Amino acid sequence: MSIIVCVKGVPVSDHVAIDPQTHRLERTTTATHLDPADRYALAAAKMLRITPDEDIIALCMGAPNNEHLLRTTLAMGATRAVLLTDKAFAGADTLATATALTAAIRHCNGVRLVITGTQSTDADTGQVGGNIAAQLGWELLPNITRIVPDEPAMVTSQLGTTATTFSLTTQAVLTVGPAATFAPAAMTVAQAAAVDPAHQLQTWDAATIGCAPATVGQKGSATTVTALTPVHPTKRTATALANDAPTAVDQLSTLIQQSREVIK
Repeated sequence: MSIIVCVKGVPVSDHVAIDPQTHRLERTTTATHLDPADRYALAAAKMLRITPDEDIIALCMGAPNNEHLLRTTLAMGATRAVLLTDKAFAGADTLATATALTAAIRHCNGVRLVITGTQSTDADTGQVGGNIAAQLGWELLPNITRIVPDEPAMVTSQLGTTATTFSLTTQAVLTVGPAATFAPAAMTVAQAAAVDPAHQLQTWDAATIGCAPATVGQKGSATTVTALTPVHPTKRTATALANDAPTAVDQLSTLIQQSREVIK
């Protein structure tokens, strides 16, 4: 049996290169690091591991320069790492991304749980986990904030102000992120040193996982980016109010009235 943790490389900097023709992020030349939510997903996998020999497989779809991310996951507790990389995957939206990841999950034997981050810091859609669950036909348990690793394990899903606790069954997709009450996965210097640099990561392309090119990447996407518009943050100003409350209230009332007039 195994647990798959879907991980993603996100840009280290807010200043990233965009291809002017395709409107895609230049991921092959952009420095990336592991998305923060994925650290919680890895921590959840380690908590939900039933036996010490159960595989925790880190699965990443991206350019070849994401190999260093997968080595990081090995230092954080993953036992295997798989990189999905193929030009056919380029330009994928959330649907096409989930299609490729689902095919890779099916390509693995004995998977009982899939864990993803709630949402990535670069796209912030929060849709891939639900898409994977729908394509697999598995139960989706979103935004897991608490795990009690008993037998069976109990997990708490937090949606808005509503928290629901479930007895975890096999064949479920969980999404986990910074709202979790447990610590994210981390690595010590010793753990990093213990990862053999010669360890061969598994690399799969579309053919390996049985994906037709028309179902993944830009061709398999339901959405298309047609244009990008730069956003320039509005300048903010600050006004110091008087120390005595009555005068401060009058000043604040005037500022609010002025702001309403600007909005009109």
